[in-house]
Amino acid sequence: MNNFIPKKMIDKSVLQQMHRPSELERIELRYDKLLYHPPSNQIVLIMSTNDKSIAFPLSEFEGAMASFIFLGCSLNAHIKTIHQMYLGLLKECGSTIECSVIEAMHGDIYYATIEYSDKKGRRFRNIASFADAIFLSTLAGAKTYILRKVEEEAEDFSEWTYLQEIVDMSDDEV
Repeated sequence: MNNFIPKKMIDKSVLQQMHRPSELERIELRYDKLLYHPPSNQIVLIMSTNDKSIAFPLSEFEGAMASFIFLGCSLNAHIKTIHQMYLGLLKECGSTIECSVIEAMHGDIYYATIEYSDKKGRRFRNIASFADAIFLSTLAGAKTYILRKVEEEAEDFSEWTYLQEIVDMSDDEV
């Protein structure tokens, strides 16, 4: 009778693609600086862990939004951005952003997940673009994490001399 029970073999390629628990460790990611390359109009967001600085390329729109948020303009905005309106809607619904997690990297494209909780303590997640996850978690005052496997894959950023730091000149002495 045992001869008629089908046996399923484990596909070894699936086992080889599984991640070790250490690769899924979350590492806090902090804003460092925003850089701009005038000849190419390239904008790069530099974020750091304790071990590495990582350069994340941004589109022109994302770069403008990043400068608005990271230079503090969003604190006294007279017209809210879509990100601020979304956070207002979440608050009205009794939900908050707990954190964002950079979970994957393909080439120079990064993918993220935003984690939420509601007023009943239920947790939920959704996939977001890298920029939206960073912007929303920053505006919400939540932490941003990167998975160890992504941090290890990412190139370590060293000072690129051809990029200029985007700064708020309003506080500088003239």
